[in-house]
This record gives sequence, C-alpha cells and structure tokens, in this order.
Amino acid sequence: MAENLILDLHQVRHEEAEILVDRFINENWGKNLYFQIITGNSEIMKNIVIEKLDLYELEFSVGEKWNPTNSGYITVLI
Repeated sequence: MAENLILDLHQVRHEEAEILVDRFINENWGKNLYFQIITGNSEIMKNIVIEKLDLYELEFSVGEKWNPTNSGYITVLI
C-alpha cells in the first residue's frame, strides 16, 4: 500500500505556493495513487493550487465529499 503524501501550505506565502506545488508534484510523480495538499481556508491558496493541478491535468477533489464544511485541503489523484 502506498504511503499518504501531504503538502502542507499553512504559513506559506501565496507567491511561494506555486513553486512548492510544482516541486511536490514532480518529486512524487508516479509514486502514489493520491496525495493531499493542505490549503487551509484561503480561497486564494485553493485557486493557486487548482490552477496548477489543472495545468498538470490531474484529477482532484476539494475537501470531504460528505462534510462540505471541511474544505481546507485538496486530494489529488495521479
């Protein structure tokens, strides 16, 4: 079973987030079935991450499907 990889963007500046997401995807490409990116509740941070995931054409979901109030992370499928 693959380990659960997590990128935590708490306390990361918006301008640094895009670089960190790029690096995280490239370093872990093909290693796992999924990973999580913790964005917190910042809509700006979520949009930065989503734009990058769209660029890589990755499937993802925001938050918990059954608990829409917990939307502070994005699960990404590789």
